[in-house]
Amino acid sequence: MTQEILFRYFRGQASAEEQRQIGAWLLTGADAQKEFEEAQFLFEGITLYGPSRSESRNPIVRKIIRFARVASAIAAAVAVIAGTAFLVEHKTLDKLSGEMMAFSTQPGQKADITLTDGTVVSLNADSRLEYPVLFRGKERRVKLEGEALFRVKHDVSHPFIVSNYATDIAVLGTTFEVRAREEEHLFSTTLVEGSVRVQNLANLSDVQLMRPNDVVTLSGGRLIRTTLKRPVTLPWMEGLVSLDEARDFQGLMSQFERVYGVHIITRVNPSIEGLSGELRVAEGIEHALKVLQHVVDFKYEIYEGNIIIK
Repeated sequence: MTQEILFRYFRGQASAEEQRQIGAWLLTGADAQKEFEEAQFLFEGITLYGPSRSESRNPIVRKIIRFARVASAIAAAVAVIAGTAFLVEHKTLDKLSGEMMAFSTQPGQKADITLTDGTVVSLNADSRLEYPVLFRGKERRVKLEGEALFRVKHDVSHPFIVSNYATDIAVLGTTFEVRAREEEHLFSTTLVEGSVRVQNLANLSDVQLMRPNDVVTLSGGRLIRTTLKRPVTLPWMEGLVSLDEARDFQGLMSQFERVYGVHIITRVNPSIEGLSGELRVAEGIEHALKVLQHVVDFKYEIYEGNIIIK
């Protein structure tokens, strides 16, 4: 990140695009955050002790001269600079913590995001995560639409909360999967390790405390907790699409649209009762449909880029 852009930000003159760039850059890790703080300290020192513009017409030379004056004045004014830097730092961080960013995956795509607290989020296809540029305050809150695996950085003083259309999921440090698609009235969360508290937003007294291998779903407006008898597996993380989870044929085709990044028009709705197994996404949509035809009665054709099921 260039110093010119950062200085414009400190002066409150950065464009919306430049603010977005700074936010994305800060998410890259501790080195970026350290560079941000150093640039901020230099900016405040220049403001306090900088020379007049007449000393040089070259902006780079002016910055060097100003930096030298800051260094020479530190011994005499360390308390002033430290106090000013502290106040400005908190003012800037508060501003950044109030700014939200969003990351979305397209159908057929997956992505990993590392948040500023060290939490790693793996987003499945056609999913969206909203999060603050910086976490400040008593909690770390994000919002999910779609499907994601969270590996939350442990912080006992600042619980991590995943909000979605149906629930708030609160953790301290753990690994868990969340599916939340409001248009399909679908919600579930699966705990891999650690502990999780799930609260129903439509009925705040409806709370489930989860242990590893627990699955919580929303059914009839209530949270239902079950325990898997086998270790948790997440097929989508391994490049697989699971056939076990589809409730009906049209739901399975919607899943195929997200996973394979295609458009499917369904004109029939055959039964898929008892359907199970997994398909490797890398083998493509036509392979998936041909395998499915062995156990489900349907035909398909591809017309102008659309897949028509009939």
